[in-house]
Amino acid sequence: MSPANQPKGRITARLAVFDEKRRRHIESVGGVGLPFSEPEMILEDYLHISLTRRKNPLPVFKVQLNMLRDLVTSEMAISKYKREREICETELKAEQKNKEKLEEELRIIDGQINCQRAICRAIRDIVDGIAWRLFDYDRATLLMIANRPGNKHINLQGLNAELAEFGNAYSSGDGIAVLNDLTNFLKLGDVTVRKDEGTFELVEVKTGHKSSGRITRQKQDLHRTVAFINTGKSETEDEQFSISQLNITPQTYISNFAGVTEEAAGKGAAIENIGDHLVVSCTDFERVNELGFESIKAILKKGHNCVKRWMEKGDLVINLSSQDKYIQVKRYAPFSVYRLPEKTRVKLMTGSLFFVSFVNISALLRYISERGWKLVKAPREHAEDAENSGNVDDMSLATVQKGPLSIAIPYSFSGRIAFEFLRLKTVADTLEAQLSAEPTGVEKNLYNFADEAGIWD
Repeated sequence: MSPANQPKGRITARLAVFDEKRRRHIESVGGVGLPFSEPEMILEDYLHISLTRRKNPLPVFKVQLNMLRDLVTSEMAISKYKREREICETELKAEQKNKEKLEEELRIIDGQINCQRAICRAIRDIVDGIAWRLFDYDRATLLMIANRPGNKHINLQGLNAELAEFGNAYSSGDGIAVLNDLTNFLKLGDVTVRKDEGTFELVEVKTGHKSSGRITRQKQDLHRTVAFINTGKSETEDEQFSISQLNITPQTYISNFAGVTEEAAGKGAAIENIGDHLVVSCTDFERVNELGFESIKAILKKGHNCVKRWMEKGDLVINLSSQDKYIQVKRYAPFSVYRLPEKTRVKLMTGSLFFVSFVNISALLRYISERGWKLVKAPREHAEDAENSGNVDDMSLATVQKGPLSIAIPYSFSGRIAFEFLRLKTVADTLEAQLSAEPTGVEKNLYNFADEAGIWD
């Protein structure tokens, strides 16, 4: 009987030839070529566990171990693809005949690098969410802990020692443990444990000599931070810090944004004008591939007319994209704590759902002025000062005055409007609360809203 006439059964056989060309084209997550929706499904599962089992030590412990494995795999893949990229670029410079083929390979490699970076970004965002919940959304404390140098990648040399302490923290039954290297926020110590009664233990793991100068400095820094968390006050060689709580219930437009993302999931893109100070445009790249870029451009162009009118009348408008949030990640809430569907949160982390916020700074200052505040230093003056000093990270947005108090509005408030959709009323209420607060005598005050947790998950 010839092969063509053989009956078809439940089991078939096939010989697959895995040559160099095929390897370069399909090697992706864990060495298997997958559509990006597949990794996003796994990330959704991780996020779901971190949300629904947030108070259960074992699920939180085990989900971090799985994310650690994926993070290390992705970081190793990025390193490998970068080496391949260097080889490909060298070949491209040397050859002329295979130029198109090599350029195509470069595009494929860059796509894989971007895919792996998106996975790394999402994993860290999910574990940041675990940290935010453990610290009861205490933004100021998390900012201080994050405001320290830390590894951008997993240090494999010290990982075994950290994992041993991480496992010990779980098995001791003391509370819920977080492996700090998985986060963007927990940059002091290697393991953070929240005890059942709401106290914290920061564990520094060292394999070197206990009396080394570096370990001594880290130990001192650790004790200073513990004292800061306990007292709400800290002092460094350059500055003094204090944390105060403002009796403010923050308000956001997150429900408006949820509607924009839902519409984008159906049409590929959506745009909404929020008041006279904010325009949010959102693109769902999964739908763009189906619908095409031209239809998406037509949708976005309609909303951009509003931004154009603002600029024509001389308003200062800044635009910040969803991925810009990761440049100053410590200043903003992670997407993993947003009150949005889990799938939407993950797509925001990976960038497959992308938004741009156009913030009308002039409208913000007009609103504050209507509340009785006088502008004493404009945004452009602050920008010039920051450029001249080279200290852009701590740039202020504007300085306003009311009565005896002058306040430099942090630039991060423009980001909180753009990324967290904070209402202008909450910005003005923050200024009023500082006006009525008792002077602390401290150079730099960090403020928490009394009901910060109320706007997150």
